[in-house]
Amino acid sequence: MQGMNRRILLTLYCIMRYNTPMKKSMSIRISSEAKELLLKLVQHLGISQTAVLELAIRQLAKQENLR
Repeated sequence: MQGMNRRILLTLYCIMRYNTPMKKSMSIRISSEAKELLLKLVQHLGISQTAVLELAIRQLAKQENLR
């Protein structure tokens, strides 16, 4: 099951990456714990920190019916 979720996330990332306008630069502050989790997700999924954050934001927005 987890392998399938990972494949879906990676597929969605590839679709999003090529179907979105140019990205804007921004800076954020996060806790040490959040940074550690972000790095673990980067390693686990094999994608960039930016991609992990974009996926997380989009997933939460969808979960909250903000689309």
